[in-house]
Amino acid sequence: MGGGFLEFVRYDAAQLTPYTREMFVNCDGRNADASNNPATRNRLREFARKEVANNSYARGLTLIVASDTIGRGPRVNVDESVADAAEIEKSFLEWSNEINFAEKLRTARVAKMVDGETFGVFYKDKTLKHRSKFNVKFLESEQIGTPLSVAKYDDVDGIEVNEYGDPVEYYVLKDHPGASNRTNGDDYVKIPASSIVHWYREDRPGQHRGVTEFAPALMMFYMLRRYTAATVDAAETAANFPIVIYTDSPALDGVMRNKTPFQPVHLRRNMPSALPEGWKLGQVKPEQPTTTYAEFKREILAEIARCFCVPVNIIAGDSSKHNYASGRLDYQIYHRSIEVERASCETRVLRKVFERWYEQTYLKGDPARPFNPGRWKADGRIPAARWFWDGFPHVDPAKEATAQYRRLASGVTTIAREVAKQGIDPQRHYEALAKEREILKSLGIDVGYLKGKE
Repeated sequence: MGGGFLEFVRYDAAQLTPYTREMFVNCDGRNADASNNPATRNRLREFARKEVANNSYARGLTLIVASDTIGRGPRVNVDESVADAAEIEKSFLEWSNEINFAEKLRTARVAKMVDGETFGVFYKDKTLKHRSKFNVKFLESEQIGTPLSVAKYDDVDGIEVNEYGDPVEYYVLKDHPGASNRTNGDDYVKIPASSIVHWYREDRPGQHRGVTEFAPALMMFYMLRRYTAATVDAAETAANFPIVIYTDSPALDGVMRNKTPFQPVHLRRNMPSALPEGWKLGQVKPEQPTTTYAEFKREILAEIARCFCVPVNIIAGDSSKHNYASGRLDYQIYHRSIEVERASCETRVLRKVFERWYEQTYLKGDPARPFNPGRWKADGRIPAARWFWDGFPHVDPAKEATAQYRRLASGVTTIAREVAKQGIDPQRHYEALAKEREILKSLGIDVGYLKGKE
């Protein structure tokens, strides 16, 4: 057949057959924002929240992913060439602890999984003891939306964008739409994009709002709960009839003799009993759970966990079916996804937070409490920052230590890189190591276990 619009028929999957029509019935050609319209996002979000609230596997999954991603919270590291870099890092840590920034980030990571996105709004908090009165508050996604009074047909929900599709301003509703004490209706404030962080996963080009990460797994969770409930119901039914009276004899003239169907027979404890002629005493044979029940549950959990890049032993909390090699390999894939998620957090959240914090602390700080971060304050520049996260503990520390020693000996890595993998600032590590050696030597304690013994 020649070219033109019928070229797609060379693909079997592109042919319209009864099977493909049924399988792909809801396909459409809408763009990312139209596909992820407010009604669709709201429904998926509500379903995901209900599942997490009622399913221990879903709840545990959100907690472990948030804990592994954020951990104790990221620690900022400022370039050593910056004057007073150590003081800046210490000040940011004090501020982070006061506003409980690590817990806010863990909550934000859970919201990103369940709701599909989370928003952080910057505001001035005069109650803080820190010299910086800057704070950040995370909002649920419903609170970012375009009010009906100003909505236009071509708007992105809750976001004003420029001609290139980049966010310029956000519509923030003063009250949560689902609040029981909501009084302001559609009252809103417009916040510039520079004063808000929007953390979500952009799955398609041009996508401006996030969709729950549970979307591909919601039906799997539903099937798992249904199967578990059906198995328990069947087992309970069998257990509720511990003893039954039955006969193998055919009924005469189609009429049962001697006993009324389902009539109870009273048996005295530890006493012999006589049954009516032709009747026997037996038990209901339980058929549930089947021998494949555990395997089915594990397969469903594996399919659920796949869309989160999480191995099945993480979501199940059970590694009994893993050997060392397979468990280690699965964790490598999981840790890589955590590293990517941390990079997303650094780009979408931490960079904006640190820049605004530094600006409010040192470039627009309280003149009554002077601080001199060198030339950075003079020219108004904000220093670049990198972040240290909690490291991933190895399941076999001895093997990891051997591999680490060989990498260092062969020159394919450095001490700084190996230390950074553990979430420790190498410079601070060197300073602590040198200080420890001096203290031990001054006390006359052998420091031979430290490299550099004299």
